[in-house]
Amino acid sequence: MVDQVPATISVPEAASLLGISRGSAYEAARSGGIPALRVGHRLLVPLASLARELEISPEAAWALIHEEGDSGTEPPIKHPPHKRETNGADNGNNS
Repeated sequence: MVDQVPATISVPEAASLLGISRGSAYEAARSGGIPALRVGHRLLVPLASLARELEISPEAAWALIHEEGDSGTEPPIKHPPHKRETNGADNGNNS
């Protein structure tokens, strides 16, 4: 159940709602494709504006972002692991 719908969501949350990658969502937020507010170094997405673009209510958008998996223990948004820095010995070619 949704207790309170926030005024803004993170860009990764917007990506989850839109079904796009986190990187694509940041690019769209920077270029104006997704409504976004810059607060310091953070980009925040006004939930009502994004929901309006999708023609759904902010409550429905928030519920979609935070749907729980079957077990109820999985986080709604899975972030990919960070790539480890290498010393240049591994250039990604395994030939």
